[in-house]
Amino acid sequence: MTSSYALTPPLVQLLDATADAVFTLDAAGFFSYANRNAAAMVNLTPAEIVGRHLEQDFPDAFSRRWPAESRAAIAEQRPVEYDAFSPSLGTWVRVHIVPTPEGLAVQLRDVTFVKRTEVLQQLTAELNRVSTPGQVGRVLLEQAVSSAGAYMGALVVPSADGAFLELQDDVGYTPELRERFARFSLDLDIPPCGAVRQGRAVFVSGTEFDEQYPGSVAVRADRTRSLAALPLFIEGKLWGVLALSFEEARRFRPAEQEFLLSLVEQCSQAVGRTQAEEGWRVSQTQLRVMLEAAGIGYWELDSQTQMVWRSVRHDTIFGYPDGHPDWTYTCFLEHVLPDDRKRVDQTYQSALALGQPWDFECRVRRADGEVRWIWGHGLALGDHDLKRGHMLGLVQDITGRKQVEEQLRTQADTLAALNRIGQALSAELELGALVQAVTDAGVELTGAQFGAFFYNTTDRNQETHTLYALSGAPREAFAGYPLPRTTAIFGPTFRGEGVIRVDDITQDARYGQNAPYHGMPAGHLPVRSYLAVPVVARTGEVLGGLFFGHGTPGIFTERAERVSLGLAAQTAVALDNARLYQQLQNSHSDLEARVEERTEQLRAQAAELQRSNQELEQFAYIASHDLQAPIRAVTSFAGLLESRYSAQLDERGQKYLTQIVSSGLHMKRLVDDLLAFSRIHTTQHSLEPTDTQAVFGEVAARLAQDESLTTPQMTFDPLPVVLADSRQFDQLLQNLMTNALKYRREGVIPSVHVSAVRDGDLWRFAVRDNGIGIAPEYFGRIFEIFQRLHGQEQYKGTGIGLAVCKKIVERHGGQIWLESTVGQGTTFFFTLRAA
Repeated sequence: MTSSYALTPPLVQLLDATADAVFTLDAAGFFSYANRNAAAMVNLTPAEIVGRHLEQDFPDAFSRRWPAESRAAIAEQRPVEYDAFSPSLGTWVRVHIVPTPEGLAVQLRDVTFVKRTEVLQQLTAELNRVSTPGQVGRVLLEQAVSSAGAYMGALVVPSADGAFLELQDDVGYTPELRERFARFSLDLDIPPCGAVRQGRAVFVSGTEFDEQYPGSVAVRADRTRSLAALPLFIEGKLWGVLALSFEEARRFRPAEQEFLLSLVEQCSQAVGRTQAEEGWRVSQTQLRVMLEAAGIGYWELDSQTQMVWRSVRHDTIFGYPDGHPDWTYTCFLEHVLPDDRKRVDQTYQSALALGQPWDFECRVRRADGEVRWIWGHGLALGDHDLKRGHMLGLVQDITGRKQVEEQLRTQADTLAALNRIGQALSAELELGALVQAVTDAGVELTGAQFGAFFYNTTDRNQETHTLYALSGAPREAFAGYPLPRTTAIFGPTFRGEGVIRVDDITQDARYGQNAPYHGMPAGHLPVRSYLAVPVVARTGEVLGGLFFGHGTPGIFTERAERVSLGLAAQTAVALDNARLYQQLQNSHSDLEARVEERTEQLRAQAAELQRSNQELEQFAYIASHDLQAPIRAVTSFAGLLESRYSAQLDERGQKYLTQIVSSGLHMKRLVDDLLAFSRIHTTQHSLEPTDTQAVFGEVAARLAQDESLTTPQMTFDPLPVVLADSRQFDQLLQNLMTNALKYRREGVIPSVHVSAVRDGDLWRFAVRDNGIGIAPEYFGRIFEIFQRLHGQEQYKGTGIGLAVCKKIVERHGGQIWLESTVGQGTTFFFTLRAA
């Protein structure tokens, strides 16, 4: 051991005042002098450190480079300088070793700020050059291991399921360590897992390392005495963990921790940037692929220089598959057709001035001269964009779309025309007007110059004629020519074999084969384009043919053929309807004539019947009136004979006399009833409001006095006021009530009930009795005059009463009917108008 150098006090004060650590060693490596900073490195005073051996007493005070560098200085007797991390200081120092006759003089200067500044600058430069997250991780590893003085480091990232950490990259790892930490559970008791669980950096060293993470002792590298685990978060989500391993027990002072955290933070930002850039590159690639697949080109225009950067697809659209040498906005305008150029330029200038999108469609002439439709969209970049004054945009060839749109418009126009024509045809039933409308429509829809429709029609005498209609040419143009025959040209149409469409009929093999003209006659309208369509009914009958012509070849297209077929189908339906309508009209006319003839016959018969009825009623009235006198004479004289000479007559004479009297009385009743029947029409009074309940009272009173009727029960419901001839209503009610009481059952007191219910504008009366009833088969017969169901010996009567009732009801505009059950009774119903 050697003693301290003898230094003057001023020199000692000067060395203690410096920020550097300065010390000397003797040839054996013992401290012979140390200033305050040098002694403080090992927490001693200058006096305490003198005489201590540097390497033996303080093995971790210097970096591992010290032994080699210090021995080189002694052996080569030259100054040595190097930078190294000082574990004892926790900083980077620049070590300056100078050999002396006594041993070594050493100066340690803190270069941490310079070193870390250099590291950060270098890190920034390298991060600016990388383009993927993996490259960022590599730069972080290399810079962190170097600048922190670690002997190895690793970058681990979370697995897809988040349950494991996986080794992404390392510096200094052995193959055995790589295999051990290739994939490990987050539950493992090591600092990287702890950093993930805690969400913050972990710094452990020496015994503290073993105490906090005892599970790591068995898995970490033998040389590792300290470890820093720093998590990297991107937008709050764990991206990875940086693990730095140190051979010495590090103090990890706050400044060092902050430095390492700053490295990690800078790299986290770089990862986020590269992820965004990688996403942008992917999206750009996808965009290019999609644009290419869609046939869309893209471009960028500098509004100041008018120069345009563009894609290959852009140039291809304009007819330059190998590119255009000097494409500018002016060059673009030159390719736009003159009719569209001004409009396109105005919209561009407006969009550029207002900062609005530029949308346009126009026609351009490609390099090969072909005219195409294009669509363009541009967006001007504003003040906030890096390329102010530029416009980005897209361009696409939309010729196919325009053609489809034109076809759709044409189809829509055609369908609208067909619909309009169809409606007109369906509404037109006059044959001449119909076929003219069809011919005009065919010329319009097919683009023909002229057209004709030849069709067959049948007149009322079932004779068939061929007629025709013309459009696009005067009728005089065909007046001198015969109707077409079933030649090779016309025959297929008249036979309904299908459509014939020829671009130039004069060049067709079927043309000109028939005499006498062998083609079109002189003066005939010039026909080159030819289209003929048969008109066939649903039954298969060929109704006619549509023929269209044009003086120019190649006029009729497939569309014209399809349209003409549709028109022919509509025409067939319309012709069928028109023919049916004509037949109906003919049938209607025939029917009207027959109805008129029959009406005249019925009118004459009615007049004859009315005259006969009048004569019959007049005869009945006269006959019944004239019969009154002889009947009275017969009955009177028969009465006198009976009163004066009955005693002189034997039994047979008495019987004969009684028969004469009875027959006379029956004849009188018959004549009276017949006279009443005839008076219904001959003796009429106006219909006036009649109180039917009062009439019922009068009739009931009379019947109650009739000794021939067993004491009857006659009841009623409240009865209404109706429009009636009161005398005839009295007769109607009396006839019905008399019959009800006369045709009674044995042992049953006869009863009759009269009621009425309202039925709209009518009153429906019901006269119900409890008599013998009527079988259903006689319901119609009993209303006929002189029809009786019983003989005189059972029930006296003439068979005229119900006929009178029916005639009275019908005269009042009502109806009469009955319901009856044999053995239970009968109900007669009749209707009269309400008052």
